[in-house]
Amino acid sequence: MKLKEIREMYPEGTQIVLTEMAGESQMPYGLKGTVKFVDDAGQIHMSWENGSSLALNINEDTFEKVEAPEKISVILVEPGRYPKLIEIEDTLEAMQSLVEGDIEEYMPFEDEVAIICNDEGKMNGLPLNRAVYSEPENVEMSYPQLKAHFRQAEKERNHTTGYIVFTTDSFDKPYTEEQRTYVVSSNNKAFIEGMGGYSIYASSLDGSDKCVRLEAYMADEHGGKDGWKIEKCYVKDDSNREMLDIIAGKFFIAYAPIESEKFLSMPKELARKYEEKFKYPERFYKSMDGIEAKPYKPVSKDMER
Repeated sequence: MKLKEIREMYPEGTQIVLTEMAGESQMPYGLKGTVKFVDDAGQIHMSWENGSSLALNINEDTFEKVEAPEKISVILVEPGRYPKLIEIEDTLEAMQSLVEGDIEEYMPFEDEVAIICNDEGKMNGLPLNRAVYSEPENVEMSYPQLKAHFRQAEKERNHTTGYIVFTTDSFDKPYTEEQRTYVVSSNNKAFIEGMGGYSIYASSLDGSDKCVRLEAYMADEHGGKDGWKIEKCYVKDDSNREMLDIIAGKFFIAYAPIESEKFLSMPKELARKYEEKFKYPERFYKSMDGIEAKPYKPVSKDMER
């Protein structure tokens, strides 16, 4: 093998597992090491776990290259901190290290995402982190009612969000309900008194159609008789959410589709959704109604994102 090929195959940092090093009895089978560099003679200089720095000869010694584990993007949620998107090795050891113990998979949401937390977090007295709540109830209303709801919210300077689902026959192609549902904020010119102009920006729930001037397409607005027809409108009512559980210690959120045998990287839209869902740390206290949680903003510099 040529020198260039050896250097390309064994760059600095490559992990090696030794089978046999010729004439070196103190270098046992299974010894692990890391490549430091390849010299001009093709010798692979190593840093071995036993402290040795003996080099490998590709023609005389027997060894295996350990492929680096794949990495996945997950959302890390720590007590007292904002969540953040990080990369971790797709190994059990890396996951256990992150949550500081044996892992437990928890899937309380409709989306195909999993919370991976410390299996004995509460038992071991780890700090309480975030509560997990039931999904908010969808409250259906007419489009005029939704507009009135938005205008009232803006009068009170309290931005809110609603959802408009359009009928299947509004489109030339078949779309899922998630693709036909547009997320609308009250913070649009159409719903704010005294604003010049009239616009309703929205994005589809699945993220495939972003920042659309919805009023131009809607039959109920400026889209005319051939415009998109509304199937239903709704808002999410968070007032009656039930606290399902409290997670103790650090945890992370990964994509976990049913057909996959392992955790995968979080898709961008889901990552944004769950960073927002778990954005604020929570403090927990007992009240007459049981255990309650109060979100708060981290104040110290090392807790800022």
